[in-house]
Amino acid sequence: MVSINPRRLEDTNAYSAGATLTWDLPRDRYVQQILLWMYLDDVDQAVAAGDQTDYPKVFDSVRIVLNGNITLVSAEGEDLFQLATREYKEQPYVSASAAVADAQALYCMIPIPFMLEVDNPYDFSALIPAQGASSFQLFVVCGDLNALDSNTTVNSGTFYVEMKEVNMTTAESDARYGKNLESLARIQISQKIHTITSTTTNYSGRIDVPTGNYVRKILLRTKDSSAVESDVEFDTYRFFFNPGQQQLYQNEWVLSRAEDKLEHQIDFAELWSGYVLYDPEQLMGNEKFRGSLNLTGMKNGDLQLQYNTGTGGADGFVVMTSKVYNFPTNL
Repeated sequence: MVSINPRRLEDTNAYSAGATLTWDLPRDRYVQQILLWMYLDDVDQAVAAGDQTDYPKVFDSVRIVLNGNITLVSAEGEDLFQLATREYKEQPYVSASAAVADAQALYCMIPIPFMLEVDNPYDFSALIPAQGASSFQLFVVCGDLNALDSNTTVNSGTFYVEMKEVNMTTAESDARYGKNLESLARIQISQKIHTITSTTTNYSGRIDVPTGNYVRKILLRTKDSSAVESDVEFDTYRFFFNPGQQQLYQNEWVLSRAEDKLEHQIDFAELWSGYVLYDPEQLMGNEKFRGSLNLTGMKNGDLQLQYNTGTGGADGFVVMTSKVYNFPTNL
């Protein structure tokens, strides 16, 4: 019988700004979800209140690697946090902005789901087959909260990891996925950073979307020249398929934020500045896996994010976080 088993790892890592925190993850079951927890148990906040949006940034970067050479996740914590907010239709747990006081406790949790339908805990169409892997590791570069907010001093803190695993017999696995797991989808999350160097019109600002997979979500984050999240770097943008001269999606940036609120049913205050989501799951359905953009067999440049700059002008940054899946033979 297939069962879902929560597990909290005994191994923890202490908060240490700039350090790379490492976990060797269990390799005895399928993995459905990994949850990252930050608990800063002694934080001093001076002069002015803290900023809740800084707390996911303490996960400066997150990498999850299988078998030493298969990167399942490579992204910044704040993008994983905002992606999860939209996927789960509510903000993951994060402490409110710290008041001016000493010895406070701050929490932040980032869920990373490896299933296609996050609202269905019994969706086993995509999992990570950790059992039998030669290695399965998590790396978190610890951000510096004091560098993000000079009024904040972290005296101590701990990082924890929880997992949701799926247990099934070999016979059950073979029946679902085949003996070589040929019907098991594998989720991967990656990032691409683009620098805005000039003012653009007529959609002449262009960023190639990575190809070769089925695209599930594309989260966009725009930052100004000081690397602060901003909603004025883009005026309008679109996803454009070059071979067929087909516009898949087009909108104004500010209207996309309103769509995020409507489509994902979350409070506007939780849609922090600088983020929008291109969501094939909402925009285009199919019978097997609803809402996936098939870019298998496509070459680089076939699909582009094209944009016109906004009042932010000719400088700034775009962070594109892609959540994709495929059916690899090297599971």
